[in-house]
Amino acid sequence: MQSLQNLIKSLEAKRELKRLREKKAERELIRIREEKAAVIIQKYWRRYIKPLNNNNNDNNNKKCNLSSLRFPVKNPNREKTTK
Repeated sequence: MQSLQNLIKSLEAKRELKRLREKKAERELIRIREEKAAVIIQKYWRRYIKPLNNNNNDNNNKKCNLSSLRFPVKNPNREKTTK
């Protein structure tokens, strides 16, 4: 009877350890995703937003106007040309 209780405790401990490992792996995955997102945001900032701020005379106090960014947008009003 005592060995059965020890077996149950060891199985519960193994299950708990597995759960903790999965939780740690999940946190690590989230951390890696956040780091990748931060790198992408930094690249975007350096390429698009920082040059806009540098063009202003008062670049420390003035925020970037996001509407002035040029994104590739299809113009639905453009006349279609036939080939």
